[in-house]
Amino acid sequence: MFKSMVNHGCRPNGDCYFTFIHYLCKGVDFDTALQICKEINGLVSIDKVDEARELIKQVKERFSRNTDLWDEVEAGLPQ
Repeated sequence: MFKSMVNHGCRPNGDCYFTFIHYLCKGVDFDTALQICKEINGLVSIDKVDEARELIKQVKERFSRNTDLWDEVEAGLPQ
């Protein structure tokens, strides 16, 4: 579904990324969730650091068990 959206010109926002990651993790599809996380890193490379930070914030709020991992990702973002 994610790829279909992108292929049809729909640009997902932070809420959309969060929803995809949430349900992929819930469905134990961690490989696809990781691919979407790499997409987040792509946002950083095109100066969308604020969007990436907001997405990480939302994921940390929903997946509190893994906040330390997300803290590492966030720490790697440019200031």
